[in-house]
Amino acid sequence: MDYLVDTLTRPPRATYEEVTLGANEWAIGESVVQRSCIEIPNGRGQTLHGSLYCLKDDATHHASATSSPADASVASHTPQLDPHTTCVVSLHGNAGSQLSALPLVDLVVRRYRAMLCAFDFAGCGQSTGDYISLGVLESEDLSCIVQHVADTFNKTSFVLCGYSMGAVASLYFCEDHLRRTSPPAYTICGLVLDSAFSDISVLAKEVLERYASKSKLADYAFSSLFPKVLAAAEERTGVNIASRSPKEAAAACTVPALFLHGSQDTFVPPHHCTALVEAYAGEKKYVPFEGTHDSRRMEPFWDAVEYFLSTILDAHNTDEVQHECCGSLVYVLDSEKADRFSASLHPSLRMCRAMIEKGSHAPALVFRSPFSREILHRATLEEVQQY
Repeated sequence: MDYLVDTLTRPPRATYEEVTLGANEWAIGESVVQRSCIEIPNGRGQTLHGSLYCLKDDATHHASATSSPADASVASHTPQLDPHTTCVVSLHGNAGSQLSALPLVDLVVRRYRAMLCAFDFAGCGQSTGDYISLGVLESEDLSCIVQHVADTFNKTSFVLCGYSMGAVASLYFCEDHLRRTSPPAYTICGLVLDSAFSDISVLAKEVLERYASKSKLADYAFSSLFPKVLAAAEERTGVNIASRSPKEAAAACTVPALFLHGSQDTFVPPHHCTALVEAYAGEKKYVPFEGTHDSRRMEPFWDAVEYFLSTILDAHNTDEVQHECCGSLVYVLDSEKADRFSASLHPSLRMCRAMIEKGSHAPALVFRSPFSREILHRATLEEVQQY
């Protein structure tokens, strides 16, 4: 039983040196990337350690006219980015750390000039805490990080890129975000979900089957031991890790999502991803790739991620938007039903209002698919004013 409890709540903890996260500044081609450290409390008395990556010429001192002199010395080390750029948040797996975000730096920061945020969940890496909860408490950690970045850097849209436990935390967070009666002043505009599991009890049984090596023994052991395992895990973490269902969360999520899963994954078999894709309520695409749960992600994987992110990050690049449609195009993602507009229009409505205030061209809303770029609907100015 201890083996299964440890697998679920205390896998090997990733360790790393600060230098492996990158220097405070380093060059990628002709661009200079700047990294800033963050330490954020998570509401449970723990501290989340993370990093913010951006282009150096996009960063300015965070100290404002309202800051006190005592605050300025600290704030001056924190970049304040253009409020029109999107923040991409990288979310690691159960035995991972914020190091998993490094392959995204070139794509997100250099190419699209967006902020990239990475952090260690509580109980992982350099963050404090002793245990993980396979997405339940991690979604709360994510909420603290997103709220901090939104408040501190005036971000209005986020893309979540999660792997394994991080992908499940993304689903839980997105479900909670969309169900809020008073949504915050930011939106989730896309999910990249790599190797997510669909049901914790199914995953636990599969882990036990591999451990027991005999299916009949595993069936008997699972039915008798799993309730005890859940109780032991709850004693460690303070929550019932089976209290939430990734598949149920997927059925409540409507933002565009890219699902990826290794065809040779034996830790979280591909049927988990298939179940999530079938349940997912929003626009989605499933890309299987050659590899296992923790194998190095190769070119086909990154091609799919790059294409998906490009459709979203291009959408919030004001220069490209204006160039495409003479200053009148505002790009919005999830658009198939009008009753979803209120949950997905906030960043674009903000841009519309700014254009009106500046006396620019009358804005239009153009709804397109994040996968095919097909134009689904063009909204008139009168329709815009209804929201």
